[in-house]
Amino acid sequence: MIAIIGIIAAVVIPNVYSFRIAGELAAAREEVGNVKTAALAYHANNSAWPSSSSQLTAFLAGNITGTYGFDKNYGWVINGTGWSGLNWQSGTTGVKGTHGKWVR
Repeated sequence: MIAIIGIIAAVVIPNVYSFRIAGELAAAREEVGNVKTAALAYHANNSAWPSSSSQLTAFLAGNITGTYGFDKNYGWVINGTGWSGLNWQSGTTGVKGTHGKWVR
């Protein structure tokens, strides 16, 4: 009986951890999508891009976990912090820039 419980625990515990990380990664990526949309709304109202996500509170429903920085000329989300256990892959600036993203 104890051996069966040990085998089940050996299979379940690593899977639970990977599911938790996958869930956090999905939540972080969803948050970046909301921040991008809020930055577009900010630009529409102010004719300028925000310098950080702290300027977006009026355009976001609720609080966000991360803190984000933007390319001031083109609005790319280029840096992020605040999600423990995840790493930010930086975006690039300029006309052909890219948004950054959260990765494991």
